[in-house]
Amino acid sequence: GMDPHEMLVLPARVGDVPAGSLLVANGGIPTQPETGRAKRALDRMDASLVALDGTTGRVLGQWRLSDPRLSIRHLAWDPVSERVGIALQAEHDDAQARQTAPVLAVWDGRGLQAAREQPALVGYGGDICARPGGGFLVSCTRAHHLAWFDARGVWQRSEPLQEACALGNTANGWWAAGRAGALSNTTSDPLGLPAGVRLDNHWLVVGPSAGATHSL
Repeated sequence: GMDPHEMLVLPARVGDVPAGSLLVANGGIPTQPETGRAKRALDRMDASLVALDGTTGRVLGQWRLSDPRLSIRHLAWDPVSERVGIALQAEHDDAQARQTAPVLAVWDGRGLQAAREQPALVGYGGDICARPGGGFLVSCTRAHHLAWFDARGVWQRSEPLQEACALGNTANGWWAAGRAGALSNTTSDPLGLPAGVRLDNHWLVVGPSAGATHSL
């Protein structure tokens, strides 16, 4: 696929895709090696989610959203619903279309479902993690919010966090980082960071109690 962005090892069987398969998020954005990540010819975007056999590399399936200008970026496994959440980034030419574009899609082994009942969140999902009890949390970096969705992709609520991006989780908790600090469902001051420290865009929770998350 075009513009592979992230890969996830599937922990359990989903539909016809067996456990141990590799899920690849293809951002679908045409670029030129000479210009680094500079985008070009966005009318040729081809974002997709691909499942590969973890041993042979054989393609097991490929799924696309109906809107070709939604870039498929980051992946998160929800062990409760046994679905995969996908953070999306809109690449529409029209500013209004970008503003109102969904920031999440959900994969259930059969197809991709874009977020429903979502308010305008500037069409930019910076990161994603599963929520304890099921569902997904998406950092909406350009909207300066965290967005809560259920496991079907239905929007539930949001909370302000300036330049929200990095997300990490365990089976019992989540952590979110923004420009001026961090939030968590376990404590109001999860990191105790020194003043002026800026956190990077993606996290991975490590340790014996860590649940399944995405890569750095």
